[in-house]
Amino acid sequence: MSRPSRKIPGRSLRPPQSAIALLFGLVFAGSLCTAYGRPAKPTPPSPQVRAGQLVSQGVMALATRDLAGAYRALAEAYRLQPSLDTLYQLGIVAWSEGQSLMAQDILRRYLAEPGSPEGAEKRAEAQRIVNQLGRGGAEVWLSAALGGFVFLDDRLMGQLPFSLPLLLPPGAHRLRIEPTAGPPQSIELAPTAGQIVAVRAMGERLERVPLTKVILQRLALSSSAATAAPAAAEGDRRRLAARLAQLDLGLSTLITDEPAASCDQSCLLALGQEQAADYILRLQAEKDSDPAQLLIIDVVVGAVAVTERIASAAGTPDESWLAALPAGLQRARARGHGTLQLDTTPAGCAVRLADQPLGVTPLRRPLFVGPAELDIRCPGLPDEHRRVEIQADSPTVLALNLTPPAPPPPLPPLRRAPRPVWRLALGATALAAGLGLGGLGVSALSVAGGCIESIAPPVAACPRFYETTATGGALLGVGAALSVSGALLLAWPGRLVRSEIAQR
Repeated sequence: MSRPSRKIPGRSLRPPQSAIALLFGLVFAGSLCTAYGRPAKPTPPSPQVRAGQLVSQGVMALATRDLAGAYRALAEAYRLQPSLDTLYQLGIVAWSEGQSLMAQDILRRYLAEPGSPEGAEKRAEAQRIVNQLGRGGAEVWLSAALGGFVFLDDRLMGQLPFSLPLLLPPGAHRLRIEPTAGPPQSIELAPTAGQIVAVRAMGERLERVPLTKVILQRLALSSSAATAAPAAAEGDRRRLAARLAQLDLGLSTLITDEPAASCDQSCLLALGQEQAADYILRLQAEKDSDPAQLLIIDVVVGAVAVTERIASAAGTPDESWLAALPAGLQRARARGHGTLQLDTTPAGCAVRLADQPLGVTPLRRPLFVGPAELDIRCPGLPDEHRRVEIQADSPTVLALNLTPPAPPPPLPPLRRAPRPVWRLALGATALAAGLGLGGLGVSALSVAGGCIESIAPPVAACPRFYETTATGGALLGVGAALSVSGALLLAWPGRLVRSEIAQR
């Protein structure tokens, strides 16, 4: 039998509110004690601070000849905070490892970069190493997104853009670029000694492209780097190189040594041949108020290939002519090259194409494909004008004999040919007959009217007389005519003939 519950007055079976409050207080206090008693996490250093620490570690490792450790620390530092000082240290590590060409590549870019520190010892050491650069290496011109890190055979070489080509020894190499965004891009290269290679980023891969090297000369422009301070001019050229790398030109670089304004076209062509450039970009304006012109000069042909008029006035930023450059270069490349092979007799004739002197014969000269109007001048000979068609696939051969024809030999002197025999015979016959008939005529006339028979007495008158007057006159006239004709036939000289004809 169950016992009934009893209710105790003034009490409750639920826990009191004060106990609950006390419990929550103890839990909160315990959590506070736990939080404040736990040690706080250290704040990670900034990339700049961490890069400085790694550079110090790399320098110390280099001093102790731990070259592998020095490279690891300096490469990580450079990727955290690219700086010229770290680039210099990477070059020194490569030099210490015997990677001479890699070291010289890094250090010459260190010396060429704008804002290079003026530490005399570092610059002197870098220059000393660069001055030992010999021939035989290959050059790689890179065109890729700015900010990417360049690795050669997994060795960090620097950050894009490069103001100078990448130098590498002949042989097989792996070139890799790690862009700021996207997957790494790589390509296998095997250049030969002295070869120049252009590599361009194509989407997510690297590809070799035809190399176009140019020299830029800006004239009569207020923004020209030629009038700027050396550091500003260097920065301007590097900015242009980076800007050109972004254009869809197949253009790998801008040669950094900008010629002075006093360098004319012949000077530019000589510089272009020395630098193995393809084109010279000459930006000029006659006056500040005139539109600027971009002349694209083909170094191989030695003539202006394209003239582009810049829409904006002289003195405007470089974007004005950079905008016109892709179409201009495309037209310049489309002109193509052929070869003119010209020989003349005699040699030494001056040849001109419009206002451009080409040289003297015998001449072998590259020209643009298409029609060419040639003016050929030889001393002492008439000028010669020829139109030829320059072909791209084979030399255009032209041989001219400009020697004037030999003058005809002088004519032999004129002389009288002998009188023909028939004329002499006829003249003599006519003369003889004329004389004979004339004599008969005279005789007939002399007896005309005379008595035929002698008169004897007792005949007092002559019975018959000679009636020969008419006959004698006729004979005398005919004889005279024949005599004159015969005399004329005998006296008339022979015809005039040349000596060789007379000797036949």
